[in-house]
Amino acid sequence: FLEEMQAELEGSLAGLRRELAHALAASEPDRSTVAKLAHRMAGGSVTMSLARLGGQARDLEACTPTAPISELRERFAAIERLADESLAAFRARVASSPSPDGASGQGG
Repeated sequence: FLEEMQAELEGSLAGLRRELAHALAASEPDRSTVAKLAHRMAGGSVTMSLARLGGQARDLEACTPTAPISELRERFAAIERLADESLAAFRARVASSPSPDGASGQGG
């Protein structure tokens, strides 16, 4: 089950990250789209117990209407770094969790 959650989380975050990167790459990003994507990322992150990532995504969502585009891009870059760290930590938790038969999550 945890491995399925990990795959779902990684797929979802990868898609949101691509969409946010694309939206923020525009010379004049659609702020509504950026806010919606950040909101989705925040919700999914918190649901998967990635509170710091969710918090940063919420902060991006909150500042999207008024912050300079350069600030939005900087915040997204920080989210990208934290997402990589958060996913690595989540993978480690999944790998070290016991399976129903008592073995570790490494298929052993």
